[in-house]
Amino acid sequence: MFPYIYSIKYIVIYPGSDNYKDTYIGIIKPNQLYKQGKKLDSLNRLSQKIPLEKLPDPLAEAIPVALGQTHRKNPTSPKTGGAAGNARITAWSGILLLILLFLEGLTLVSIRHFVQWHIILGTLMIPPTLLKIATTFWRFIRYYSGNRQYKIAGPPPLVLRLLGPFMIISTLGVLGSGIALVFLGPLKSTQSLITIAGISISMIQLHKIIFVIWFIVTTFHVLGRFIPAIQNSFLQLGGKIAGWRFRALAIYLAVVTGVMASIFVLDTTTSWQSFLILHKGIHKLLSH
Repeated sequence: MFPYIYSIKYIVIYPGSDNYKDTYIGIIKPNQLYKQGKKLDSLNRLSQKIPLEKLPDPLAEAIPVALGQTHRKNPTSPKTGGAAGNARITAWSGILLLILLFLEGLTLVSIRHFVQWHIILGTLMIPPTLLKIATTFWRFIRYYSGNRQYKIAGPPPLVLRLLGPFMIISTLGVLGSGIALVFLGPLKSTQSLITIAGISISMIQLHKIIFVIWFIVTTFHVLGRFIPAIQNSFLQLGGKIAGWRFRALAIYLAVVTGVMASIFVLDTTTSWQSFLILHKGIHKLLSH
């Protein structure tokens, strides 16, 4: 029996009742729609079905985790919450970043009009990003140094472990290049920075290139982490965990620091706003 359905466009995944090897991936036709929670009598209506155990092991391991079917058993400790507390603060910082990223994405609809908000929100994201990287890196150190709690919890799926370094490097790259743009200003940012194979690349072009790489990596990261993050934050998987005051303070300080940093760069946003409006005006004038 496959009691639940998770739909992503034309792909539905039927989780098994006991372990992930009972899960099936079904590819349905465009005119077939299913609602989450609806029961199926059979799988005959599927155009194709693939048992998860027949997929490559890394994917078979990662999909149930991404769907929130399987969870790491994070032990707790009386004061800080231990591995469970680490998972909780990582989830909350991830949710905070996802909200900020959504707002940042809205500014891209018209960067000329919303460049000031683009810079402010980008700066605001820096402390929560560093917090999330720090909690992830702490878990990495504790696990590989042989800490008992983190050994019991175990590592994340291999796919997510391989994705992690690319996620961190691309994130630091897009934020770092964004900071460079703020302090260089619009004129210096459009000048040649490096030349590769005869192609001149400016800082603003480098920022765009890194952004594309970051966006691709982040998409896969969010697909693998979103549901577990919701379970660990809003749904409080595992119940109340010790150390919540410390975690709340860390999130609060990250937000406050981000706000202060945004205020600090506020004056620099006007030069970018003026530059983009002027650039658009010159472009229109030359096109006539």
